[in-house]
Amino acid sequence: MPGAAWTAGPDGRWVTRDGDQESRGVLVAAQSDGRYELELHLIVAWPPEPLAHLAQDVRRRVRAAVKREGLDAHLGDIQIRVDDVQSPDDPDANTREA
Repeated sequence: MPGAAWTAGPDGRWVTRDGDQESRGVLVAAQSDGRYELELHLIVAWPPEPLAHLAQDVRRRVRAAVKREGLDAHLGDIQIRVDDVQSPDDPDANTREA
């Protein structure tokens, strides 16, 4: 997603692992109703678009991807965390494009 990148955070704690696969910047937790909550950690590029718009767009994309996989009944809340804002010439080794 242009203008945003996933981040595992400064300590690399914001990661979900499944076997040998790793999703950086994504935390998954079971909710009491049997669905799964996602917490997504992002770094956005300067100048950022309005953050509410960015979060809405990320949620829309996630919901669409989950629906394509037939898993929409299992998706719970989607939390968006903007953890930093960086200039385009300030790369961070802990990020990849969202």
